[in-house]
Amino acid sequence: MNLDTLSLVSHEFKMPLSIIRGNTDVIKRFHELDKLSDIDLTQYLNSISNNTEKLIKLITNLLDLSRDNAGFSTTQWTAFDFKKLITDICFNIKQECPNISLKFNASSRGDYLIVGDCLQIERIVLNLVTNSIKYAGMDKDITISLKEDKENKNLLINFSDNGPGIPYEYKDDIFKPFFQVADFTTRTTEGSGLGLTIVKQFITNHGGSIKLAKHKTKKGTEFLVTLPKNHDKLNTIAQNNDLSIMDIKMDIIREFSDINA
Repeated sequence: MNLDTLSLVSHEFKMPLSIIRGNTDVIKRFHELDKLSDIDLTQYLNSISNNTEKLIKLITNLLDLSRDNAGFSTTQWTAFDFKKLITDICFNIKQECPNISLKFNASSRGDYLIVGDCLQIERIVLNLVTNSIKYAGMDKDITISLKEDKENKNLLINFSDNGPGIPYEYKDDIFKPFFQVADFTTRTTEGSGLGLTIVKQFITNHGGSIKLAKHKTKKGTEFLVTLPKNHDKLNTIAQNNDLSIMDIKMDIIREFSDINA
C-alpha cells in the first residue's frame, strides 16, 4: 500500500470515527448536566449508528478486495430468480428512501433464473444505485432495465440516471481502487472510491462484464452490465436461496450510510 492510498484509507476511517467520538462526548457532557432531551439523544445516537455502518461498509470492502487480491473467492453459488431479487431490492430501497425516483423495467416474459451469489448481486445493485444518488442526486431519475440475451444465455442489465454524468475519459479509471473523479480533499460526495471496484470484482466473479456507456448527446451516466446465467452449474448447487427482507433492509441501511450522513 503506497502513501497516497494509505492517506485515503486513513481519511475515510478518521471522518466517521471523529463524528462518533464527538457525538459520544456531547451525550456524556449534556447527560451529566441533565440537559439532553430525548429528541437530541435520538439524533446523536442515529448519527453514531450511521457512521458505524459506514465503518463496517469500508472494512467489508477492504476485506473483499484483499481476499480477491490473494486469490480467495468467496462466491457462494445458488440458483435464484434474478428479476425477483431486483424487484425486492428496489421495493426495499423505496421503503427506506421514499423520495427516491427509482424505476425497474423488465419484460414479463423471459427466463431470469440465474446461478450466482445473491449477496454479491445485491451489493452490485446497491452500489450502482447509491453511486447514482451520490453523483446525480436523490431527485434525479434512476432506472434499472433488465432483459434476456437468449442467444448468448446472458442477462443484460442497464443502470442509468439523468444526472451530470461521468466523463467518458474516466471509463477505465473509475473501476480502480480509491479513484475519485474529483480530488477527495475537495469532493462534495461521500464514499471511499471502492464501490465500483467492488462492483467490477463481483461481476467478474460471475464471469460477466461492466462498462460505462458512451453518449454524445444524452445526459447522465449509464452502466451496461452483462451476467451469464451459468446454467451449467445447476446440477451442483442449491436452489431458491433468496435473501430475506431483513437481510436486504440491513444491507440497504449500510450501503446508504454514505448518503444519510
